[in-house]
Amino acid sequence: MSDSSRIEAALLDNVPAAVVVSDANRRVFYCNRAARELYGCEAGGAMPAQLALAARNPGPWQGDVRVAGRRFHCRAAPVRDSEQNLIGSITLSFEHGANDDPGLPELGRRIARARAAARLTQQELAEALGVTRRSVQGYEAGKVAPYRHVDRIAEVLGCPKSWLLAFDGDLRRIVREELAGASHES
Repeated sequence: MSDSSRIEAALLDNVPAAVVVSDANRRVFYCNRAARELYGCEAGGAMPAQLALAARNPGPWQGDVRVAGRRFHCRAAPVRDSEQNLIGSITLSFEHGANDDPGLPELGRRIARARAAARLTQQELAEALGVTRRSVQGYEAGKVAPYRHVDRIAEVLGCPKSWLLAFDGDLRRIVREELAGASHES
């Protein structure tokens, strides 16, 4: 394993979100420490039951799951090879109320861009969502998780929900390369 691969693995293992990567057969290819603690999953094992629906979805997915009486927001996306064949999926889980989601700043920037393109004020967006302007300010600043409103945000702003919830390109590239390498080794 190269130094950069070790660094990437250490970073993924220490992010606060539970990260589960599965192959096309819904077997766990990788899970970080948070996922092992939350779901009890291990590499080579079956996809956690709570995430099975997300793993079967052909496109990006987001929703809530309950684990041990706690509610988690999950974001999942398929991972495809260069010919667009499904080779796996990646799922991130964040506990509701835990605003340390590393994707919040980018989600906030996207909401702000889409709102500006739609020529709406923060107040107008807030009224359409039934929240305060301060909530919209928090969404756009990446300080408040807007997941329960994301369908409505996409609808009001006229943008695809998948664009709002897009995963970081570098993380998807790393996962795609790792899954492709594993499929060639088998």
